[in-house]
Amino acid sequence: MSPSIPPPDKSAFRYSVLLVDHEASVRDVLQVCLDDLGGWDVQGALSLWQGIEMLAGIPPDIILLDAPYIEVCAKDLVDQLREQPWLRSVPVVFITAKASWFSKQQLQSWGVAGALPKPFNPLT
Repeated sequence: MSPSIPPPDKSAFRYSVLLVDHEASVRDVLQVCLDDLGGWDVQGALSLWQGIEMLAGIPPDIILLDAPYIEVCAKDLVDQLREQPWLRSVPVVFITAKASWFSKQQLQSWGVAGALPKPFNPLT
């Protein structure tokens, strides 16, 4: 009879997320929800470039990105992000008060997985 192999310790694995939002209150609420309730390892950043520097070349599992007020700026941010070869395949989700401005087709053409509307209920 072969020795029993214990199942992997799933508590040791944590998904990682880069959370970029200029509003500290939004970052704080999302960080608590994703970390405490979801078990994610969250890196919060004020700007995209601050976030990229914080990652130090280790890509996260997902990027939650505050989309600015107009579509052109949002696309520019995604384009800047995709200039980093090590981040090209990381899914990006916008968090924005203007989520309804973006169509599913538009987001897909930009390489964005989706958009979460602000404000939101942090418990749902």
